[in-house]
Amino acid sequence: MGHVLTMRWILLPSILLVSILLLAACGGGDGQPAGPIIQDPEAVALQISEIPTALVPEGEGGIHVSNEEACASATDEVEKQACIERLNSWGRRDHYQVLYTSTDTNPILSGVFEILVGVSVYDTVAGAAASFDYNAKRLKDIVQGNPDASLLQTEQVGDESVAWVSFTTVPLNNLDVPIATYVVDFRRGNTIVRAQATIARALGKGDEAVEYARRVDQRILRVSGQQATPASPEPSSSVTP
Repeated sequence: MGHVLTMRWILLPSILLVSILLLAACGGGDGQPAGPIIQDPEAVALQISEIPTALVPEGEGGIHVSNEEACASATDEVEKQACIERLNSWGRRDHYQVLYTSTDTNPILSGVFEILVGVSVYDTVAGAAASFDYNAKRLKDIVQGNPDASLLQTEQVGDESVAWVSFTTVPLNNLDVPIATYVVDFRRGNTIVRAQATIARALGKGDEAVEYARRVDQRILRVSGQQATPASPEPSSSVTP
């Protein structure tokens, strides 16, 4: 587990790591959007039974992150306060995230290094949509300014979504192993979700992140009462730059 803990903080450039707690996502906030309302973000996060057996929750499991904690990585006190005020103005009520990390001493064989799922709930659908709109611009600027990251074309998840990837290398058994972190951010109703899968670059195209995002989306619909039974499995998606 030691190499995984170290790896967690070098998977993405630091400027991209800041967006994990804020859950940058794509979409507009025009009008008064409608959709399902979720009260408890933990109720719709992925469960251990849905994760590959070689992965376990890091630490004691998932954590709730307050608005103040989400903004703790701001560059200075002024930006930190501005970040908190933005989240409060959007009505960001709670955030839950869980990181599943590989127990394999050589995770390149199984291909999956870690899976992260983060869920934020807002007081209103309009507040969540406004958060999406703000962070869409920020995400595009970050990706455009980073040669090791790019937006991806994939099917829409939820009411609106965006997918992107970041490439880097990690030291493993005295080798620099190329890895890819695929991310799907989406909004469904008052809920913003990030599904993130870090895999050996040679072994995947990001379909895992799309599939995990779909599962959370289906759970949001069921928990909110908008879908009484699980949906039929959909075919694997194709993710392209």
